[in-house]
Amino acid sequence: MLSARHLPSLALALASLGGAAGVGAQAPILPSSDPQRVAARAAAIEPLAPSDAEPSTPEAGASIRAPSAPSAAADEEGRRLFVEGRRAYYDGRFRGALILFERSFELSGRAAILLAIGNAHDRLQEPEAALEALRRYLILEPEPEDRGYIEARLLFLEQEVIRRRAARAAIEDARERAPIAPPRARTFTWLTLGAGALFGLGAALSWSRASSRYDALLGTCATTPSGCASEDVQSLEGQVLLTNLALGLALSSAVAAAILFFVEGGAQGEEGSR
Repeated sequence: MLSARHLPSLALALASLGGAAGVGAQAPILPSSDPQRVAARAAAIEPLAPSDAEPSTPEAGASIRAPSAPSAAADEEGRRLFVEGRRAYYDGRFRGALILFERSFELSGRAAILLAIGNAHDRLQEPEAALEALRRYLILEPEPEDRGYIEARLLFLEQEVIRRRAARAAIEDARERAPIAPPRARTFTWLTLGAGALFGLGAALSWSRASSRYDALLGTCATTPSGCASEDVQSLEGQVLLTNLALGLALSSAVAAAILFFVEGGAQGEEGSR
């Protein structure tokens, strides 16, 4: 649903285009603004100083002048695009309406179309662009019928732009002042990795002892008819079991250390983002 604040400016834009064939014959969808209502609304807000609506440099003024007088075909196409944009605007397709309004202004150069462009920007939550469109309108049309209302809209948009810029500045300032969390040492990662290294070293030593014991038995009792004593064989089997256990713990520690590396790193990232 369109808000009441957009009615006067769209009515002006429609009136400007009303002389075209196929457009002027249609009854305006929006009524003309009531001067008393416009004056009452404008009186509640301090109007802008005239200098605020003027370009800051000659170059800026040159960049916002309307195109030269359009040809009849270009003017007709501009009117057609405006009607399509108006339809898109009423359907809630504000981005599409904005594109059509801008193309219509490029072709016809009618200053009142800038009011529709400003409204579309306003509905798209783009106050800076809406403000620029209304300023351009006042430069091209210095004495509009609804100047008080338009100046009130300018002041409102200026305050909105200032508010948004202040909010962005506050956010940036808060980010700059936010303490940066020092990097957390991956304590458990390194402890687990150290334990894995000790288990690996133990497995290597145990394997070395088991290998030496096996070679000794192989060169002595294994060559006799009676073979090796059961105690010797059980001792060798125990050494091999101990080697396998230490090797398994070393591998498990390595896997756990890899998991902890990412877990502790993720926790550090969350603290830094707060």
